[in-house]
Amino acid sequence: MIDGIPIGSEVEVYRNIRKGTYSIRHPKTKRVIGHANTISLKDVTFKVSEAGRQRVLRDKRKNVHAIVRGTLLGLWDSPDPICIGDLVKYNPYKNDSFVTEHSGYRVFAASIVVLTGKGAIVQKW
Repeated sequence: MIDGIPIGSEVEVYRNIRKGTYSIRHPKTKRVIGHANTISLKDVTFKVSEAGRQRVLRDKRKNVHAIVRGTLLGLWDSPDPICIGDLVKYNPYKNDSFVTEHSGYRVFAASIVVLTGKGAIVQKW
């Protein structure tokens, strides 16, 4: 158990721009159950609500509409650990899904992901 969240729990994670960290929420209740700078997940899916994205484009105001869902492996306070893998990001003004930073390939799932201050680093596809 880390910060009251059991390892192996199914969680949803999103970037909390106000706190400058990640918010971790329960996938069924959508209630925030913790925060962390770095999170490791397995069996990951990347989800973007198109309706939420359209609200951002219309209102020019961010809202929580993009999440990373997976099984919790670990949490750290360090915002930028050394990780090797493909960096995946999401920008509602440029893309309708998560994409790899350099090639722009759309990403919907991965085996292992580490969420850092730089973005999502895919360890295994």
